Formats: sequence, C-alpha cells, structure tokens
Amino acid sequence: MPQKPREIQFETEYDPKFEVRYAENIMGFLGPGGGRLAFYVDIPQIETGSVLEGQPTPPELSVKTIKRVYFIDIRMSVDSFKAISTWMRSTVEAYDKAVQSGTKASEVPTATGYQ
Repeated sequence: MPQKPREIQFETEYDPKFEVRYAENIMGFLGPGGGRLAFYVDIPQIETGSVLEGQPTPPELSVKTIKRVYFIDIRMSVDSFKAISTWMRSTVEAYDKAVQSGTKASEVPTATGYQ
C-alpha cells in the first residue's frame, strides 16, 4: 500500500539583521552559473548656486551628480531565478486584472510570497 506523503511544517523567523529597505531600481543577471539581483537607489546630489548680492531670490538648485547606492546583492540558482520571475509576473497580472476590473489599487489583495 502506498505511503501517505509526510506533512512538513514550516516555521518562520527573521534573521536578527533583517530590515526593510526601499528600492526603485534593480540590476539582474542570469547565466549558466545562476542568477543575480542587485537592488539600489539613486540619490541626486543637489548643489546650490550662488546668489547675487542684493537679489531677494533663493539660490538656484541643480543636480550635477547622482550617487548610486547598492544595498544588497542576491545570488540564486537558475531554477530559483525562473520560479521567482514566474511568480512575480503572475502577481503583476493578477494586480492589473483587479485594477482594470474596477477594484481600487489600495484594495487589491496582496500576494503572500513565492514558496
């Protein structure tokens, strides 16, 4: 008689160094050796111009440099990279479908995560 598959229980915990970070940008790579995702933020370096003496206007502000700050580089297998990509795509499609059907973006159910 076939054996019943064993049920595995998952326990969730956070690494003591766990933190939430905001990211607008990502660089990625996928090759035979695995996948790589590097998250970063671009921070404009704002400089002030000079004010002419006697002028009531504030100095001019300009961006001459953008500082790119990488804060995590994640490496994974090709299979994990593909699976996460598939999960992200299906999550985006479900979100877009809900919004297009009239659901407010703030009321769209959020995905719980790839497993």
